[in-house]
Amino acid sequence: MDLNTIKVVEYKAEMKEDIINLFCNEYSYDFDNFQKKFENLYDDNFQKNKCIRVVALYNDEVVGFQSFFYWPYKINNSNLESYQSGNSIVKENFRGLRIFSMMLDKIENMIEQKNIDFIIGFPVEKSIGSFKRKKWINKFNLIWYVKPISFNPMISFKKPFINLSNEKQFFDLENKEFIILENSRVFEKYRINLNKGNIYFSLQKNNIKLELCCKLKKRRKILNELIIGNIQFNEFSEEAINEAFIKIIEIAKKSNSIHFISFAVSENIKVFKPVLLKFKFKSMKKKIFFIFKNFNNISFDNLLLFRADIDTW
Repeated sequence: MDLNTIKVVEYKAEMKEDIINLFCNEYSYDFDNFQKKFENLYDDNFQKNKCIRVVALYNDEVVGFQSFFYWPYKINNSNLESYQSGNSIVKENFRGLRIFSMMLDKIENMIEQKNIDFIIGFPVEKSIGSFKRKKWINKFNLIWYVKPISFNPMISFKKPFINLSNEKQFFDLENKEFIILENSRVFEKYRINLNKGNIYFSLQKNNIKLELCCKLKKRRKILNELIIGNIQFNEFSEEAINEAFIKIIEIAKKSNSIHFISFAVSENIKVFKPVLLKFKFKSMKKKIFFIFKNFNNISFDNLLLFRADIDTW
């Protein structure tokens, strides 16, 4: 195979069907379902003039795809120009030819023409090496914590249910301590179109406003899991976090349909450790890899990440 015949170009709308087929053939997705997800992710008004997409072609055949979508973080009350990597794929018989590297090079050339603060990614273990070779930084990861709620085998036959709200609360995230994911209504509406099923627990204590975004999941067809996807707050308060965990554990127990609660948070942030220890959450070997490239000398020491920061939440 002549590698000179492989070229990486910017995405064009007429390539969409071939790209969707590439994913469907690789992962046995239903074409119509994945096409809807693809369009919700990239063609929404929130995203379509922001996202960056490139395609690898071999004699005009689509053999690879890579994208970065606008994913706004903020500190204080200022939004950052930040993007998340996602939907990376190279056709099976074209792997090992540096096509993924070529696509990253193309995207970084495009990024240089934009005023971007940083780019991030949550790669699977087998692809993190490719990013590192392109000088992406893996300074810390997200660690999973688990708390058992019930060992009753009979609740395995139940659909997981918990008495939480379907309505998100919006409040000012003018937070000076952490870089956090934006929670604007327009971004939340966009995200709900990508992945539905969010449920919320909110708490107000004096001037502290706090909200847990959660989801219910069936694991291995027998385990009912409550995932705490993120914790948003206008000001960090260990007392308020404690009270929220007391309440969410109590609600999970009363539901009589939850086996365990899980929670993933970036290991660079230590403020949740006392709360997790207090409520006997156990850290797992399983982790979510996190990588980034910084273009504006932003310190990542206070970047706060949760499971819900990932586009697939």
